[in-house]
Amino acid sequence: MERHFLLSLVLVLLLIGCNDSHIEGHAPGECSDRTDNDGDGLYDCDDSDCAGAPVCQGDDDDSTISDDDD
Repeated sequence: MERHFLLSLVLVLLLIGCNDSHIEGHAPGECSDRTDNDGDGLYDCDDSDCAGAPVCQGDDDDSTISDDDD
């Protein structure tokens, strides 16, 4: 019985690991790595899944001098 449970648990974990419903921006750096991580044809800030990422927010001040928001 215990062996059957462990085998079932391993099978479930493998199925979860093979799930391809990855979302762009799920892991740190995915919204700025120039890669289409979820395979939907949209890269980084062009992907709606990265819309809330700080790197995709644009300039956060009123300065006309170039700064680190570029």
